[in-house]
Amino acid sequence: MIGAQEAPKTLSIGVVFGGSPEVDTLWEPETRRVMKSVISHREGVSSPLCLNVVFHIEGRLLPPLDFDGARTGRFSRKTMEVVIQAALPREPVKDRRAALLAAFRDAVAEAEGFARRRKISDGLPEIWGIVDAVEREPLEGNC
Repeated sequence: MIGAQEAPKTLSIGVVFGGSPEVDTLWEPETRRVMKSVISHREGVSSPLCLNVVFHIEGRLLPPLDFDGARTGRFSRKTMEVVIQAALPREPVKDRRAALLAAFRDAVAEAEGFARRRKISDGLPEIWGIVDAVEREPLEGNC
């Protein structure tokens, strides 16, 4: 149907790259891996609150972030979807996967707090299950 909008997914991931290729290219492979993993693990999962985590990486085109960790973005009561923004460090990071997963967990915790404050849900166990599954996935090239 033309003009019909697809319902939000239980959990989705986005990235805002800051426009500094030397930084963006370091984060791109791991963010892509997490996105693909979330897509494969969210199938058939529902939650009272849909979550869109958007990772932000500052750079030449994205001014210095005015937040650390995760913060609540917009919320749509119509679709029951909240956007949580999660800051990724610009400086060299030894373990990008660990840093990305920590920011991912911070974002879900922020969404869970939002759900409690708004009396939407006491928790988001379905979304935490997806996060846990993503974390358990082996790194590419490992047995």
